[in-house]
Amino acid sequence: MNIVFNKIRNPLFLLLFFFLLLILWLSWVFVSPIFSRATAYKKYIQETTTGYIILQPYKVQKYIRKLAPTATRWIKQIPRFTSLQPGPIRLDWFHNLPREFSLLFDYIPGSGFETHLIIREKRNSTAFIEELNSSHFLNEFCFINWRTPLSSNIQRDLWINEGFVYKKTSPTSINTSHSSPPSKFLKNKHLLEFLWINREQNAIDILDNLLRCFPRLNNAYLPVWQNALNNIEWIYFNLNLVEDNLIAGTLIIHPITPAGTMEIKEGTRTLNEWIQSQLPSPIQLEISETTHSEDLYWEIRFYDFETRLKRALGNFSD
Repeated sequence: MNIVFNKIRNPLFLLLFFFLLLILWLSWVFVSPIFSRATAYKKYIQETTTGYIILQPYKVQKYIRKLAPTATRWIKQIPRFTSLQPGPIRLDWFHNLPREFSLLFDYIPGSGFETHLIIREKRNSTAFIEELNSSHFLNEFCFINWRTPLSSNIQRDLWINEGFVYKKTSPTSINTSHSSPPSKFLKNKHLLEFLWINREQNAIDILDNLLRCFPRLNNAYLPVWQNALNNIEWIYFNLNLVEDNLIAGTLIIHPITPAGTMEIKEGTRTLNEWIQSQLPSPIQLEISETTHSEDLYWEIRFYDFETRLKRALGNFSD
């Protein structure tokens, strides 16, 4: 025992120990974020980029694997999870979720939006992209006119697809406050991040194309949503799996003028009501206003989905 203590008191040993701690700290601060944050989409940002959807599926890998039985590795597909799901989900890629799944919208006034789908696979894995290409999943997103149904491999683990969303409404000139750049909110570390810069009021064009692709969106709340969009300068939200059975995040909306605040709040309230009506029991969604300032803030909570998810994954233990 004395020999051990003598070694610990040795200056060279202490120096080596602190040197190792320094390496671990530097790796955590500088190296780890490179692999734990979405970065691939940044190469495709342009001055005209107005919409960002950044998804990092691998962040829920361990959680879903915990819920699924071991036999999941040999199950070919799981049934519909909700009525919003187009059909059964195949599981060939289930244990190899991609690190990044991003979609960018570049606005071309008077024409529409060029879109870029960026997928960064798990290192040395093509399970997800093979399933994506064989399932024709992109056809479900018919509001985007894809140049090809298949994504192309441009470098190791990185796949790209392009498309276009056509504009139907006439250009609208609006006066905006040009507040702090909304892109500052993108942290690239969340399960899901969404940002739309609506300074040309082009979000309504996306809604119009979504209605064409998903007719069920055409409901009694639609005029309220349109009024809300016409009063929004930009909108941002993020979501994270914060604990078992709870996904939570933040919604931030900047109104064009204070006069449009009530329309935005009403649109958010009715959107919450409509989404809840589409979700099966016992899944719950809450969007609760939290602060009062120039920007409008809400907390988002999506919970009580675990039992339903377990059953969809073939775990009938509950």
